[in-house]
Amino acid sequence: MTPTQLDHAVQQVCTAISNHSQRCFNPLCCNEVERNARDDRLYCSDQCRQSARIIRRASKLLESLSDDEVVRIVRNGASD
Repeated sequence: MTPTQLDHAVQQVCTAISNHSQRCFNPLCCNEVERNARDDRLYCSDQCRQSARIIRRASKLLESLSDDEVVRIVRNGASD
């Protein structure tokens, strides 16, 4: 289990036990997600969930590139 996965698992357990809200798991969103014992939502909306998936997939694709290459691709697109 990676450190990120471990943090995620701990946060889920702590949130479920204490029955409080948590921040949306989309790294670009600051909304809170109200949780209860039967609710396992991690995102405040379907759009946030989809955006987070895109970010994770893009991150995986770009991880082998240098920082300069990533910045160039993100700012200008891959066609340059």
